[in-house]
Amino acid sequence: MALTPEQRKTVKKNMETLKGDGFIQRKKRNVTDSDTYYIVVGLGGTGGNALAEVKRELEKRVEREDYEKHVRFLLVDSAKEEVETFISKKVFTSDETCVLPHIGAKESVEHPTPFMRKWLNPELKNHLDGALEGDGAGNRRQCGRVLLCSDAALLTLRDKISAVFRALVTNVPDAQCNLIVLAGIAGGTGSGTVIDATYIMSQTLESIGVGHFDGAYGFIFLPPASSDTIAHAGQLGFATGNSNGYAALKEIEYHMTLRERNERFIMDYDGFEVIQENLFKQCFLIDGSNRSVLYSEPKTIAAKTVADCIVNIVAPGQLQSDVEGAAGGQGVQQGSLLTTLADVPANIQDFIIGQEPHFIPRDSYYIFNATGYSECIHYQTRASG
Repeated sequence: MALTPEQRKTVKKNMETLKGDGFIQRKKRNVTDSDTYYIVVGLGGTGGNALAEVKRELEKRVEREDYEKHVRFLLVDSAKEEVETFISKKVFTSDETCVLPHIGAKESVEHPTPFMRKWLNPELKNHLDGALEGDGAGNRRQCGRVLLCSDAALLTLRDKISAVFRALVTNVPDAQCNLIVLAGIAGGTGSGTVIDATYIMSQTLESIGVGHFDGAYGFIFLPPASSDTIAHAGQLGFATGNSNGYAALKEIEYHMTLRERNERFIMDYDGFEVIQENLFKQCFLIDGSNRSVLYSEPKTIAAKTVADCIVNIVAPGQLQSDVEGAAGGQGVQQGSLLTTLADVPANIQDFIIGQEPHFIPRDSYYIFNATGYSECIHYQTRASG
């Protein structure tokens, strides 16, 4: 379902923040919805890079008391050295990070548990090339999923997201909490964990019993948006990223439409049962393109695009045109982008930031590098009436 003309007009006004045009910067912004809270999670290297930019922009453009009260951050990555660099530079605290451990990962591929055997490609052990022996997932999606699905990683992720949520909404009984997930799909960690990690975090937040979990939103970085340079299709790394990206997009799209097919995602993660429906309430695709003369690196452009968008979600700004047209020249507050899209059915083609929908590949190549989720999709019978 496409956006109505009025919805498109409202979204366009919100999106003006992405271009950096027209906003009054005389003072920092305030959070206008006092009952809404946000947990922003970065998955993998690209997601972590964007998460750092989101945090910097919130600190710079939103009143400190407001964003510290309403927003929390969590970086989830398998590259321990990169996480430690963020901590040493005081970008994130240790409480804001979750490292997926490599200990035992290679052995679990060679001798998988019954849980992993359901979805693990038995040939993966012959094509690791050191991917599970050091930092990162080696650009292999299943390696990313393996690292997330170890007992230690699952427990750490659940504990971390629970602690972040409790710190955010304790003593706020009417709190409405949104989970915002940032993930690149060119490499291994982001693309390999985005399905499982989002569902695990959503289930955990729903089960805590404090405040109200309102759902998850996804900002997905397409392969070009993970690059430091403008890549071309003939380059090997770009081609690999596209293979991962095609597979991840297909899986994300499928899991965003479970409810329409009367299906549910059901998975027992070694004792932690997850029962969920659609993966995201809305999904935004980021391609890293922009006409800006200030930034040429797709990764930088993509991170700043998402940071601007999330700032506008948390603390909507004032447009110069609104100031000029409002009574007394006081201006009006823009509505949050999520509020604008609240009643619009999720349609991945409607929300591509920085590119036209027909540029997004939608063909059989999606099946490349699929990580395997068919075992956890279950048809459900709904009561009539």
